[in-house]
Amino acid sequence: MDWRRVCAGVAAWICIAVVAGDDARAGDGGTIRGTVREQAIDRPIAQVSISIFSASGVVVDEAVTDNEGAYTSAPLVAGIYFALAHKFGFDPRRFDGLPCTQDECDPLAATPINVPADGKVDGIDFQLARAGGVIPVAPLVYVNRCVGNCVVTAGFDSAIHNRSSIVSGTRTISAYSHGDAAFTSVLRCIRATFAPFHVAVTSNDPGAIPHRELMLGGTPAQGGFPSNTGGVAPWQCGIPIDNAIAFAFAQIYAATDLVGQCEVATHEIGHLFGLDHESLALDTMSYSPALSELRHFVDQASTCGVGVPEPCYCGGPTLTQNTYRKLRTVVGVDRMFAGTFGDPEFPLPTGHLATTSGLQGLACGTQTRTATAPMGRHD
Repeated sequence: MDWRRVCAGVAAWICIAVVAGDDARAGDGGTIRGTVREQAIDRPIAQVSISIFSASGVVVDEAVTDNEGAYTSAPLVAGIYFALAHKFGFDPRRFDGLPCTQDECDPLAATPINVPADGKVDGIDFQLARAGGVIPVAPLVYVNRCVGNCVVTAGFDSAIHNRSSIVSGTRTISAYSHGDAAFTSVLRCIRATFAPFHVAVTSNDPGAIPHRELMLGGTPAQGGFPSNTGGVAPWQCGIPIDNAIAFAFAQIYAATDLVGQCEVATHEIGHLFGLDHESLALDTMSYSPALSELRHFVDQASTCGVGVPEPCYCGGPTLTQNTYRKLRTVVGVDRMFAGTFGDPEFPLPTGHLATTSGLQGLACGTQTRTATAPMGRHD
């Protein structure tokens, strides 16, 4: 069949989904598996349709990617197959890397996939670009040092309008009190911690542009929280909140404890991206005893909870969390980043001060086990 003639035009791939299947599908047999990620930022893409074609050019299966961008075809009899990935808002792509054009989208021109009997063919992966050459914009994180004080009022979360669902009434958060040099160091540390990801950290007010905001300054009492609250953020049981405010109460940290200030900041920002508490001590979302090195987002699965393991995201069914992969799923990664974590351009503060031991009772304002409502707060 001449797919170039049948499927000509911008929406060439649309017509293939309505072609009747043949007998290449079987109750038991081999499968095709792979992942789909966004080309520019390596972000897994959910709900991508993967059309599987027989050697005669007939659609024999339609697989769909999950939240991790992974898919598995139905069982297939041994033979040669071809695959095409498509989703609204992205340019369709054939395996292996062959794009569709406005005039041609013949699936049989792609790389053939040999499926053996009862065999699993892995690595049939796709990188999709956004339609029209649109470049993904990095989510903004605004670190607000509250010069002249920050005023925040109770209401539906909006960083644009200085409203927060986790405060009562009107609250005034005093300015960051440890000086310009300390703030610059903490800001660099926050940027370094998020450097592996497709996130832009700024200290300039984005104004009416939707953003996540961290108010860095003041005391927990000013926010209406217990005196041992190091920071607090709204919480939607693992669902990222796009335009909300988190708090890191820097005034209760020693002026020289730049690591502590950085870690509470990245911890609370992490909640805005849907990250839960976890037990892995090296991860910034952990409350386990502090180590000598700076906490960051670690590519390792960990049980969730504070002290006692609990299902992640308000009861699961997820039992573990990998903060690196969760952030990759939410925002993508920085494809230009070449380090382990942190940006080499920014020197990082090292070590935890002994004086921090006097603040061991510090907590994150959001408690995992109490975050059972659709909306809550996370410390």
